[in-house]
Amino acid sequence: MLKIILVPAALTLALATGCSFSVGDKTVDKSKVEQAISDKLGPQLGGAPKSVSCPGNLKGKAGTTMQCTMVTADGASRKVEVTVTSISGSTVNFGLKTV
Repeated sequence: MLKIILVPAALTLALATGCSFSVGDKTVDKSKVEQAISDKLGPQLGGAPKSVSCPGNLKGKAGTTMQCTMVTADGASRKVEVTVTSISGSTVNFGLKTV
């Protein structure tokens, strides 16, 4: 007998979005990165997350990556990869992707 197991798409789908911040020293404060994760990915994962934690400030250099942790509204722990995509003057553009 063949059994089919369905896995909800939200559990297997990597979510991605982009953000940008204007900064003076080309470093984005970790609290702003954490807030961006909460604002951008939280609604896609069931609502405001219980917590978001990043290891430090995001250095404004294209290609720089950092891994943060988000605990979703339903209590699931998700890793979020933050990648600086470009710098434009004093604006640091970065992408967010669940991994």
